[in-house]
Amino acid sequence: MSTGRSTYSMYESSSTTSSPPTPPARRRNQSNILFGTPASQLVSGTRAAWTASQVTIFREWIGEKGPTKFLTCDLGPLLARLNLDGYADVTNSVGEDVQGLLLEKVKRKLRAEKDNAIVRKKNGGWQKKEKKEEQKVMDSDSFKHYHEEARRMPTEEHHHHVHHHHHHHTRNKRSESVDSTADTALTSASSATVTASSNNSEAAERETNASKKSGSGKVKDKDKRALWDRAIVCMDSLKEAALHMREVVEALPGDASWLDTVSDDIACKVGYLDDSLWEYLEEEGFQ
Repeated sequence: MSTGRSTYSMYESSSTTSSPPTPPARRRNQSNILFGTPASQLVSGTRAAWTASQVTIFREWIGEKGPTKFLTCDLGPLLARLNLDGYADVTNSVGEDVQGLLLEKVKRKLRAEKDNAIVRKKNGGWQKKEKKEEQKVMDSDSFKHYHEEARRMPTEEHHHHVHHHHHHHTRNKRSESVDSTADTALTSASSATVTASSNNSEAAERETNASKKSGSGKVKDKDKRALWDRAIVCMDSLKEAALHMREVVEALPGDASWLDTVSDDIACKVGYLDDSLWEYLEEEGFQ
């Protein structure tokens, strides 16, 4: 069954491209530096400062393994590519497994890159939608009418040298009038489109509330669809907000590692909510 979720696909499979060779096995110790700190001092709250090349590796990994296996497959080769392998027998100063801590950070980053890809894809869709709406306004009858009226405005000039400056000034005024009329038409048509969309949303919400108050316990198909659409819009806004919050936290000065951990955890939970929502929609027959 086809669902709307295909719109948010992250990375296309790159199975036709061979995977990069896995670097030779390395052995590490507590003195090796990880994210600016010795391995002996690495803890769950240590901020993972990923480089641009490492981010590229994460994205390539998701593309190679696909959106369903990138997190569940063997992550050993990924650790090697990230130059984070060889810590299997290394512990920090409090006896915690360093490799386990690294895997936790790697999985968190993989989930974050998945969410980032979805938002980038969605933002691209918004840009296309905005251009489409702008073209729709340009093609509207009201805009064409005003544009045609502006085009028909008289532009003839008298060539008597005494009045040359006066008519030059008049021509400039007419040009400004044409531009102003066209801008007014575009603004009016855009406002009409936004108003109609707002009225439709308010009408749908009123119908939904009326259905709830009826006490029948059943939701009409039209109301159900309105609720589904609203859930999707809310989910997209929530994912984008979580992404922006993580970006802000990463840019904070000083020691904000605990905020970084919390924001990443929230982003992961938002991703889980997104997956659960789409599972529900698919079971309910959303198309």
